[in-house]
Amino acid sequence: MPDIGILAGRDIVAIEQASLDLIHTKDLIPHSLPPGWKLGSKGHLFERVHGKDPHAVVEFLAELGMGQNAYALQEVE
Repeated sequence: MPDIGILAGRDIVAIEQASLDLIHTKDLIPHSLPPGWKLGSKGHLFERVHGKDPHAVVEFLAELGMGQNAYALQEVE
């Protein structure tokens, strides 16, 4: 995965959602897949690599009340 920086916060569901959103805008680092793996053509980058929708877990955790998938990013340098 490309470097998106470090995320921090008090809500793990929001952190996961923000991570997925930031990664979604990036492309896979060339030649970084293990030998024999193929990159899918649809979906989130994780879904293209692993064949599973990464948002399913975040949505389920939000439904369970473990946190919220809404967030606001604040960049710190």
